[in-house]
Amino acid sequence: MKGAVTKTDTRATADVDLIIGTAFTALAAPEDATASMTALLHPKPVPTKCAPQSR
Repeated sequence: MKGAVTKTDTRATADVDLIIGTAFTALAAPEDATASMTALLHPKPVPTKCAPQSR
């Protein structure tokens, strides 16, 4: 990225910086954020074998 500079973070804390670009317009709606977090924390199980298909 043009103008980027590498810098080692020497803070003793676990702080995290957030950089938002110029295309950012808004945060997700609370219900969308909740749905995303739920999906991340409780993913649906992946089938381990194929079930017979009915015709």
